[in-house]
Amino acid sequence: MGSPLSKVREAIQETEKDREQKMERLQILEKMVNGHLKEKKSLILNGQRGDQEIHIGTIVKEFMDVAISIKSAPKNVDQVVDSFFSGNFLEGAKKLVKLAVSAIAENIAIGEHEQSTFLITWENNALIRSDLYIYRWNFSALGVIDDCESVSGILMMKRVVDILQVDIQVLTWAISCSKEDDPTEQQKQIATAMDMITKVAKLKKDISKVETPKDSEDKLE
Repeated sequence: MGSPLSKVREAIQETEKDREQKMERLQILEKMVNGHLKEKKSLILNGQRGDQEIHIGTIVKEFMDVAISIKSAPKNVDQVVDSFFSGNFLEGAKKLVKLAVSAIAENIAIGEHEQSTFLITWENNALIRSDLYIYRWNFSALGVIDDCESVSGILMMKRVVDILQVDIQVLTWAISCSKEDDPTEQQKQIATAMDMITKVAKLKKDISKVETPKDSEDKLE
């Protein structure tokens, strides 16, 4: 997608004064995109992006980064995705995210582009919702912002699904949308998650049968 500001600094071949002026402009650009990512994060957390029928809780992992592209700058973020989605049953999720990132990174049309999606996966004995947001701004020509061709931003966030609050049918649908390419691995993931869903359904049923002291008093009256 691009390079962090430190790499861009190394690529600037100018006098010290010109170099510092360029870096100042690039830092302003980086802060602007960071602000854009934080705004999108706020929208996600407030339930204004994606399917909010999947109730979620604590953020357990987050990655946010801004990359500025210049000629010959690396555009590979595969290692970041591999590190973020580490565990069993996640190869399909990795492929989906990498395809989304590549689609934005390879888009050379002038202007702003964005893409967002979310996944439900089974990780470390918990159901996880992962939200992905990717942003890219391709400049009309070199020289708009020094020698930069574009600027990109990526936000990835994992949150634990509150399975006691989610409708069982909605949860079943989400798990059935597993992105695993390998049918065997997909079935393993679905079977593990569905076992948990069955237990949750029983737990919710048992809870609904429990009467509170107030309920008992009302009945006595």
